[in-house]
Amino acid sequence: MISRCLFDACIVVDWSANRTPKIGRDSIWIAEARRAGARVRVDPPRNPPTRAAAHDLILRALLDHVEAGRRVLISFDFVYGFPWGFADALALAGSVPRWLRTWRALAEAITDEDTNANNRWAVAEALNRRLGSARGPFWNCPRAVATRHLRVTKGRFPHAVGAGARLAEYRAVDILIRRSRPSLQSVWKLYTTGSVGSQTLLGIPRLHALITHPGLARWSRVWPFETGFAVDQFSEAGPFILHAEAWPRIVPEADSPALVRDARQVIALARHFAELDGAGKLAPLFERPAALDDAGVAACCDEEGWVLGA
Repeated sequence: MISRCLFDACIVVDWSANRTPKIGRDSIWIAEARRAGARVRVDPPRNPPTRAAAHDLILRALLDHVEAGRRVLISFDFVYGFPWGFADALALAGSVPRWLRTWRALAEAITDEDTNANNRWAVAEALNRRLGSARGPFWNCPRAVATRHLRVTKGRFPHAVGAGARLAEYRAVDILIRRSRPSLQSVWKLYTTGSVGSQTLLGIPRLHALITHPGLARWSRVWPFETGFAVDQFSEAGPFILHAEAWPRIVPEADSPALVRDARQVIALARHFAELDGAGKLAPLFERPAALDDAGVAACCDEEGWVLGA
């Protein structure tokens, strides 16, 4: 039986694909909300200059929570899964679910230095080449790094990848969100306004490192990939870390004029999740979306994922 509050802390992370260290606008921001009696307290947001520094900060925080026996919800704002068929199109074989095959492949391919220098353009080009296309599905990059297999302009979707298979531009959850938020971009877009593809290529390897860390693996689960659309698998007591994809713009940003927009957004979403939890209203967000049929549920739990709160 699940207790009234599922989590002791809610952490929200706005990720970044910057190639050099950066703070302030368009950089990494981390907010954590905790209950203090009947109230929710949000710590001042953190703004590490690099992905490596952010990973270390988050790792220490999660290890501290585990040691204290706390239950934690942590959400990054990049995409956790690709449109259905991606892992098969890449011929990523194995007995594990498709989402995990993709995570492992990206963790092996991506190089992300402590300085933020990284090889995401080369990886995106290699993925396009492996999919047998000169026009995507990954698209948009600086003109200086564009090649035959990685172009600035978008190719055609659904994207043909051989043997009659096609990759959609958007996941099921993206289509749902775009009904009210048409500015939401596809994971295939790597660069310029609203893009999330580069953050995803650089974020998934960091997330994979967190869920497989020796001090965290035992307590970590990824929703809905490892839990399904349910809360009955969530731990009621003892350490527990639930990873769930988020999109900060689902809620209005916090009223903190002194902070940049990214910081206001993570504060607002961390507080939102914690307040819903305190009111006993967070659990329904983890349940099966009404928009999904059985096939849709299977696709989301095996490869596409879902956005918490969508």
